[in-house]
Amino acid sequence: MRPAAGKRMINQASPGKGSFFVLLIWFSMSLLFCPAVLLLWPGTGMSASAGKIPADASASLPSDKGKPAAPLEIIQVKHLFDISKNSVIPALNQPSAVVVDSQKRIWVMDGVNGRLVGFSYDGKYLTQFGKKGSGQGEFKSPLGLAVDSRDRIYVADSKNHRIQIFDDRASPLAEVYIPPDKYKSLSDPTDMAWDEVRKQLVVVDNDNHRLLIFGNKSESAQGYKLLTEIGGVGYEDGKFRYPYAICLDASGNIYVTDVINTRVQVFTPKGEFIRNIGEWGIEKGQFFRPQSICMDRKGRVFVGENYPKIGLIQVFDQEGNFLGVIGDSSNQKIRFQVPADIFIDQQNRLYVVQMYTSTISVYSLEK
Repeated sequence: MRPAAGKRMINQASPGKGSFFVLLIWFSMSLLFCPAVLLLWPGTGMSASAGKIPADASASLPSDKGKPAAPLEIIQVKHLFDISKNSVIPALNQPSAVVVDSQKRIWVMDGVNGRLVGFSYDGKYLTQFGKKGSGQGEFKSPLGLAVDSRDRIYVADSKNHRIQIFDDRASPLAEVYIPPDKYKSLSDPTDMAWDEVRKQLVVVDNDNHRLLIFGNKSESAQGYKLLTEIGGVGYEDGKFRYPYAICLDASGNIYVTDVINTRVQVFTPKGEFIRNIGEWGIEKGQFFRPQSICMDRKGRVFVGENYPKIGLIQVFDQEGNFLGVIGDSSNQKIRFQVPADIFIDQQNRLYVVQMYTSTISVYSLEK
């Protein structure tokens, strides 16, 4: 069996990473820097003069009055189908994450309802498991998902301060407790990635502005040992302000959306800083609220903006060079309804969790 290529896993041959709580995260973050900020991409309908702009970013805010929009390179996709909110009973309620396993099952994290829902490769309902709670197989504000080459499913069980791991039949395998930080602040895991080569689990702790790397050479249920922490709150390279999502490349390098610092940070598998992708701004290749991230088989980095008036998915190479924006066959950019999560599978399908409409949209990548 071949593993999924997309989001939060690593395959030796090819690289692969809301609920009400996502909305709260987005809303609280947006309040920090009142987002009436932008002409951010032509057609957003926002004014740069409305509201408050962050002091560290406002100096570079240009005006595009009277100027034609710069042409964008469009990375074309073809819409295949949607998994709508009413595809399951009870209805999906602000889902936060999606992955696809090697058996071509589509797994959707429906955290408000405290469950994981499985669909067939053509979007038909298959199964569901989980409920609200703190016991084994129960969830409290779950957010991120990951899958590995053995179809083990990883769940960021945020408010239970743990990662839960299930086998390919959805039976519980292990729990990895994410400890408080040095100030005794409880952890808030929002995403994770399993490095199959190094047998490492990399976890994003949103509230405590850090990454944690756990080793497990034996891959046993009790074998997860904390190896290192990366980050702390700050603006500097290697520091974070509310990191959220993660993916790995074929070399095991770690890509993290650093939401309030409006960038993607890249680290080695040992946690050493390599580079930033993007910066605050209103031009192509710049970000306002980058949240979701994944990688395709070509090693291209896809980053979704979670601000509703933007809703774009930008594409970069691994050096941080802007390649384009997701658009349709008529070369029009697509604005998604808050792309809370994105995933690309081995068949080059792009999955977009649109939180506002509780919809998972499925596309084929055209190039």
